[in-house]
Amino acid sequence: MPSALTQNIPGRAIALKLGAVFLFMVMAALIKAASGSVPPGQAVFFRSLFAIPVIGLWLWQQGHLHDGLYVNKLLGHVWRGLFGTTAMGLTFAGLALLPLPEVTAIGYATPMFTVLFAAIFLGEKVRLFRLSAVALGLIGVMIVLAPRLSIGADVGTAATLGAIMVLVASILRAWSKYMCGVWYKPIPPRPLSFTSPLLRPAYPYLHYLWDGYFPCHHWLGHPPAATSWP
Repeated sequence: MPSALTQNIPGRAIALKLGAVFLFMVMAALIKAASGSVPPGQAVFFRSLFAIPVIGLWLWQQGHLHDGLYVNKLLGHVWRGLFGTTAMGLTFAGLALLPLPEVTAIGYATPMFTVLFAAIFLGEKVRLFRLSAVALGLIGVMIVLAPRLSIGADVGTAATLGAIMVLVASILRAWSKYMCGVWYKPIPPRPLSFTSPLLRPAYPYLHYLWDGYFPCHHWLGHPPAATSWP
């Protein structure tokens, strides 16, 4: 029986998804353009901070602000926020080290890992057609990664490190989606969408650790930003 939280409006869902993909691509392009002067930890902090009023306004307009602020299983939200924040930081760092099309192509591994996690850990049925699509997609991602991670490649180069970052970020994002799938029935999606950006800026100055000790600054051409702000 469909949940009361679910409406069968595929046309609107597809349009919203396409719009979200377009906006994420715009955001990635802006992060890439600013990567020479804005370190990844700082970008994660402000990206999450500015998402809070947008989601809060959406919840208020829908009349569900109270639901969005109600948090059940706080520790689980913290873990999901940590996975999501780490994935975002790795992606933003990878954008500074790789061309944007390459980061986008490697990022396509996220839905493929999500399908695998859903089948393995949630017991969801994945038919042959979808498994074939996942296999083809993973082959495409490996083709993109091959020049960076093949035998004989210099793993110390910035581009190789960036490829590893983006791949790990894809796996972490898929795991975060798996956690949403585990919680979807006991926890409505509204708190899941609100607590993630709410918790990310609250991780106490992780950018000091990230930007103070992360080695990508040597390749980015600017010093660590741990002493430049708040």
